Amino acid sequence: MKDLFAEAVASRLRELRAGKKLTLKEVSDISGISVDAIARYENNKNSITITNLYKLVEVYNISLIIFFKEVYAKTQELKIEEGNHNEA
Repeated sequence: MKDLFAEAVASRLRELRAGKKLTLKEVSDISGISVDAIARYENNKNSITITNLYKLVEVYNISLIIFFKEVYAKTQELKIEEGNHNEA
């Protein structure tokens, strides 16, 4: 079974960076987090620490509360998608 929450976190991080039209390098320079680490977070290869998550949401100018609300909504979408795939 997939970890839908972790998948939703990774997806939302990618969406936020794309929405700000920032490169991995630019986010790295601003946040102090390595390019490789950010890429691993965005691709759900590594779990993000709360400290690094805070640094990233600061770069994207949103609060952790809003971030987690959006991740919760994304998790619900993924559950529905997964349910639809299991029915096929």
